[in-house]
Amino acid sequence: MARQKEFDRDVALDRGMTAFWSRGYAATSIEYLVAHMGIQRGSLYATFGDKRSLFLSALDRYQRVVVRELFEALEAPGSGLEAIRRFFRLRVERSLDRSRPPGCLVTNSAVELSRRAQEKEKERDLQLNKYHYFEYASAALQIGIVLCSAAVITSAMALVWLAGATGLIGIAFMVMGFFFPYVHLLPGGH
Repeated sequence: MARQKEFDRDVALDRGMTAFWSRGYAATSIEYLVAHMGIQRGSLYATFGDKRSLFLSALDRYQRVVVRELFEALEAPGSGLEAIRRFFRLRVERSLDRSRPPGCLVTNSAVELSRRAQEKEKERDLQLNKYHYFEYASAALQIGIVLCSAAVITSAMALVWLAGATGLIGIAFMVMGFFFPYVHLLPGGH
């Protein structure tokens, strides 16, 4: 028989929303969420899914509660000027409320996640540079092998020297890819 939930989902979600809002997505661990929300790890997963799903639920809750409150100030009866005054008065009051985290959960999250995306993009570029150096190395070594084979078949000493030089170029590219992946000396490097 399934256990009854011993907590209020909305209260727990509000606490999770506050955790993400005050700490950011990356800095908010599952352990912190469990402690801050006052629920067990299994209950968190059973009710909200993984951390990402909880975060998306928290964003939705933020829109339905916090943002909705601001829009209600705009939609209340009265003149447009009164509505704008209500909106900004409420916005200032909420900004000064020390019981709430500073800023906007949506804006804070957008800034944090765009930084993380940029970091991932740099890491991907680094890996691509390494890959390209190894491709060049492989091509140079294969050319060296072909030239060596041709030298053996034709007994042409010049081809042996050329094969050795090409092989050294291949090894140089391999070393560059391993130790200096940020060096952009090759065509197509950015």
